[in-house]
Amino acid sequence: MASSTKVWQISDRMSPKISEPTMKAILMVLSALLVVLVDAGPTFLQDVKQYANEALQAYGAPGAVVSVYRRSVSRDTGTFGEPEKECFALGKADVVKNKPMTCDTLLQISSLTKGMTGLLALNAAGLRALDMNGEVRRYFPEFNPHDGLVSNGVSMTDLLSHRTGYGNNDGIWQGPYGTRFGLSRKELLETVQFIPPEVPLRYKFLYNNIMFTAGGQALASGLNRKFKNDMTWAEWAEQKLFVPLGMQKTWAELCRVPAGLYGDFATGYKEGNVATKRISYDTVGPAKSVVSNGQDMLKWIDNYLLEMDTQSEGKILKKMDQKPLLSRAVIPGGQNEYWTEPLINVMYANGMNMEHKYRELFLHHSGHAAGITTEIMYAQTSREHIAIFVAVNQDESDMPLAL
Repeated sequence: MASSTKVWQISDRMSPKISEPTMKAILMVLSALLVVLVDAGPTFLQDVKQYANEALQAYGAPGAVVSVYRRSVSRDTGTFGEPEKECFALGKADVVKNKPMTCDTLLQISSLTKGMTGLLALNAAGLRALDMNGEVRRYFPEFNPHDGLVSNGVSMTDLLSHRTGYGNNDGIWQGPYGTRFGLSRKELLETVQFIPPEVPLRYKFLYNNIMFTAGGQALASGLNRKFKNDMTWAEWAEQKLFVPLGMQKTWAELCRVPAGLYGDFATGYKEGNVATKRISYDTVGPAKSVVSNGQDMLKWIDNYLLEMDTQSEGKILKKMDQKPLLSRAVIPGGQNEYWTEPLINVMYANGMNMEHKYRELFLHHSGHAAGITTEIMYAQTSREHIAIFVAVNQDESDMPLAL
């Protein structure tokens, strides 16, 4: 199906629609970054630090934290070289208090949560707690979507790949200044039965936090049924993701952060260094509620690279369960429609945007909380595996993408 104007909804901005020219520009930047990283020499970490400093000044951001991981791959044997990895911080976490940004500074990583929920879902599928392509109501009977989704058997893959046919319904759970007071996740998901999809199921990529949240609830329900438990999505995420990776300063929801650590948060800023109020996204937790820091995100990107590589094995997925992580579930733009720049195909699956260039694989996702912008990127080539996490305490900043 072709159209004169295509709309992309890849990021997590308050107005997430991205025009085709803007998306082309973004993908050109990402492609260029991939080339720079792959050609990086022995001064890779120094080069990243220098460029990050320059970007911080150029975009006028108060502060930033960057976690970067790189390892070479032998073309002859396929073995990995000694990894280079580091977290470093720049600028201020709080301008008024003159508090420096550090790798221990807490940040809301927002929609980078989606990649975590996607990995947790594949872990649950590997444990036979759910079927990624089976009808989700088999293990989440409380989910009562609109008749069109019920009759077509909406699946976990549909929910986690934004192909349910629902567009941006964030106005249901967002008030003018944050989450609507008192709205529970259960109440939020009950509203979908009254909202018809914009397009048929599996017809088009439409970014939707509510449907992704339903996926998180479904995987928790599946795990509870499998192990005869009564744990929440947040408890499963912390037990099966953060604890195995030693992410001791990462919480699945803002409400789970100890009150004594609230002083460790970075202050978010709008343009002109105007401080913003921290907002809870716990209502749509599986889509965007995780709180973490640079040190823990370094552990996350280290393991995620292992999960991506079918020749290795990470700590979350079994080797036999790694292949679905990179499945091409959605082509943004429409059914059977490939939007391409030279050598680039854009896809989305399991909470991550995916691009292929020859035999190179590039995954990325952005996140936007109140006054905080985040980006995570993975590059897997025949010569190197590279991952970068960037967080900036500037609202809707372009700095992470530039870096």
